[in-house]
Amino acid sequence: MKKVFLLIIISLFSAMLSFSASTSYFQLNKARAFIKGKKQNINVTEEGYLELSNSAKVIFNKNNLLVNDIVKDKKGNLYIASGNKGTIYKRTPAGKVSVFYKTDSFSVVSLAAGKKGIFAAIIPESEVWFISYRGRAKRIAKFKEKYIWQIALHSNGNLYVACGDKASL
Repeated sequence: MKKVFLLIIISLFSAMLSFSASTSYFQLNKARAFIKGKKQNINVTEEGYLELSNSAKVIFNKNNLLVNDIVKDKKGNLYIASGNKGTIYKRTPAGKVSVFYKTDSFSVVSLAAGKKGIFAAIIPESEVWFISYRGRAKRIAKFKEKYIWQIALHSNGNLYVACGDKASL
């Protein structure tokens, strides 16, 4: 009886081993293999490599909005330049978003935050505007060049504008 019982136990154990898991290998070596998955704090390069990335937090969500630039004033407000609506949005530290200024232009390409307001470069007019924090706007420069690439405000108050085909200052 012991031999029969032992034979049944061995048979059951053998059957369990035959249904056990086996190791399988696979390789994901193209970026498209990762596109469908949910990615957190990683970046997939064009070559398909994974890199660590900064964590991202949604601070502003507006459908079909192309963001060209974001600047922060001394109070912590963010000013967001839209590339396809010609609008500058303001986001307070509390998270409230509103239209800060709506231009008559197609695109606001660059912003610079000053002591009394925001400088905005717009195209295709190739103009730089100053918009006070109270919302009053004034054109301060118009360029012959086609493009304005970037504006930057120096600590001494000088505003630098990179414009034209050669991005001259």
